[in-house]
Amino acid sequence: MGTSKNYSSPKTARWNAVRSCYTNKKIPESRVVSEVWRAATQENSQLQSMLNSEIVYKCNEIVQNSRNPFEAQQKYISELISSKQSSIITEFAKRAIAQSYQGPDPSSEWRKNFISEVTNYFVSRDIAGFVGKDSRNDNIGQLNTFKDNLKSIVKDTINSIKLSPKDHTEWKNYIQISLTKIKNKDE
Repeated sequence: MGTSKNYSSPKTARWNAVRSCYTNKKIPESRVVSEVWRAATQENSQLQSMLNSEIVYKCNEIVQNSRNPFEAQQKYISELISSKQSSIITEFAKRAIAQSYQGPDPSSEWRKNFISEVTNYFVSRDIAGFVGKDSRNDNIGQLNTFKDNLKSIVKDTINSIKLSPKDHTEWKNYIQISLTKIKNKDE
């Protein structure tokens, strides 16, 4: 028996809107993504500052300047240890490294993977309870496809942002633009 606990989303109006998205098949998946991020940023006023922190920007920079995922992982882990800034967000940054070296621009791939990993975390907190008769997903296979579709929407949205942050100030702007586009995806 494991000792970890699954923390579901709070029972707030914003998260209730997300839960409605998990039950209603007529709500477009892009709207689901928007509602998740609206709720997540409302729930945690520090989320944006965690995303645009210097330690997360360092991961982007490390990926941009490393030859392969192993080198990038080692450098980022060293950076985390020396800065003593480990968090769930830095863990998502680290997790996104390995899958980012499959395209021609690893740092661009990393940015898409990072934001989609964070999205998947928020979706995964509750979505398992929304499978079956009164949900938009009838079975686990549909649920996995749904989650993959949400991640794909996030990646496509991030991919549409034609900025490549060169310093921490540009990174903060990049995150602001990214979150604004994601939260307004359905408009």
